[in-house]
Amino acid sequence: MLPDPRSVTPYVNLHRTWVSLPQFRPSENVGIQANDVMWELDQDEVYQMIMDVNLTPKLPTAKTHPCIVVQAAWSPGGVLRNNRCALGVMSNFGAVSLHASTNMQWELYTDISRQWLEMNQAEWNKEKLVDDLRANFHTLKERVARIKTTSFCWSDLFLLDSTKFGLLITGQASGCILFWRLELTGVARAKPSLALTLDTDLKKISSLHWSRVGPNKGVLLAGDHGGRISSYVLLVSREGLECEHRAEVWPHADRLTVSHITTLPSPRGAVLLATKGTFLVALRLDNFGAVVTFTAQQVGNLNITGVCSLGDDVAMVVTQSGCFSEVTVHTTGSGEMTTSIRQLGTDKNLTHWAAIGLSISHNRAFCAVAYRLCKAYDHLIRREPGQIAFFKLPHRKDSFTLLRDNPTEELTRYWDHVEAVRLQNISDGFVQGLEFATDHDDLEKYSPYQLRLAAVVLKMFVSLTDATENKDMIQLMRCRLRQMQLHVFVMYLCGRIGQLVDRWRSGLLLSPSDLDSLGLSRLWLRGSAARRDLTGGKMSALIEGTLRLPQVPGETREEFCHICRGDILYNGRPTLSGKHLKSSSLPLR
Repeated sequence: MLPDPRSVTPYVNLHRTWVSLPQFRPSENVGIQANDVMWELDQDEVYQMIMDVNLTPKLPTAKTHPCIVVQAAWSPGGVLRNNRCALGVMSNFGAVSLHASTNMQWELYTDISRQWLEMNQAEWNKEKLVDDLRANFHTLKERVARIKTTSFCWSDLFLLDSTKFGLLITGQASGCILFWRLELTGVARAKPSLALTLDTDLKKISSLHWSRVGPNKGVLLAGDHGGRISSYVLLVSREGLECEHRAEVWPHADRLTVSHITTLPSPRGAVLLATKGTFLVALRLDNFGAVVTFTAQQVGNLNITGVCSLGDDVAMVVTQSGCFSEVTVHTTGSGEMTTSIRQLGTDKNLTHWAAIGLSISHNRAFCAVAYRLCKAYDHLIRREPGQIAFFKLPHRKDSFTLLRDNPTEELTRYWDHVEAVRLQNISDGFVQGLEFATDHDDLEKYSPYQLRLAAVVLKMFVSLTDATENKDMIQLMRCRLRQMQLHVFVMYLCGRIGQLVDRWRSGLLLSPSDLDSLGLSRLWLRGSAARRDLTGGKMSALIEGTLRLPQVPGETREEFCHICRGDILYNGRPTLSGKHLKSSSLPLR
């Protein structure tokens, strides 16, 4: 789901894309080949190799395991250029890589596991292997466990000495935790650096969760396949990244894999939720990562496959059987915690469907559930490819009312509510908020935020109304929509010019792309024919005030194509030299 942050109609474009994973097996480059040692092993050890995808030898009569994605997570905004996010992906081979979306295609940004492997190969090359193949088999397992990543997560962004950076945290099968530092330099490809290697007592880390507790401090929770949970308090300073405290949050190795860890907001301090099989564990920690109080509750009769926050002290969980439950965490006067569970019904029958994942939008307008058919027939199980279903939470505030009374006046932060309004309009057959969009004939009576919201509503009306039924009404609404979009675009353009000029006045250097943007925006604002369609004293004063701003040295003074940097030729109609053909009325979108 990729909403355009600069569009006046920020619809969600749902499209299916594939992330092409690098066909990279870290275990094949550890200095010991599985094919060489398997002939000296007994039957149990050979089966142990075959069951582990990273130890499976390559045999001419056997098929190789396919490379698939087992975990993906978005980075904080700004890790890539233009305030974009990177997508972290982990494969079943234990390889972690970062990818960036460019023109609806995924490109490999950097390969974290390959970089970690090269760092370890320098040490392994100094070691001398013994002639005992059985001993080499144990060395092979140790090296593979050190290289293989079993879970990862992102931290928040930090600001230290005018340097902004984030942390990619990876948990290895050996129990080691790696902290990779990615600086926000603005370059096309920034190579991450290893900030800290943290050795733990955990084995095969299954879940990681980062929670910020201060400007330069955070708590990392790590759970393993044995069921244990540990906490680590990390401090970011000029000397680097260091672990201040560590504590055993759940020391019991009960063999219930820790599958999910998330933060639940609470007025009395954040509550951490961890899922272990069919159990949900609620924890409250102190500043040193130690447990203050906890409670555990069984939810359903099958494993919990998803958990998300619905607000203060309220979470929603889904089990493998497709059962939704609302879990409320209560805190008594003495500080003890208890939980209550309420079953949630849906209008979709999920019988014989196995839920495999749960996620919720940023503002909790709707949730998404990944599921697949899993029905037993005697001794066979019928399985079908997974699907995604979107559910609206009915007990939440009406989406359009929230957008209309939005105190932040930021439409792009509430893209999920915009999408919820659009889907509701399709379902009901009429456009909610049309009176709001046509309330004022004079567009200057709208605030900038109200104008953007009205443009969104009109866009929905034009898209959902049959043009053959009322041509005059549709034509009138289209003209009004173009006027609104032009007003929004000019206001954005004037604001962008003012921001760049203020940065130059404060002594900050403008990049070449900023100078191009400033010059092209000013040229369009000064000479575009589309500006003549604007009416109103406020808009005219805004444009004239923007054009009176001082020129910045080095800014572009001639129009050119910002894609190929070719000249714009005017032969009857504006054309671009080279292979681009666009209208010059709106060169910046």
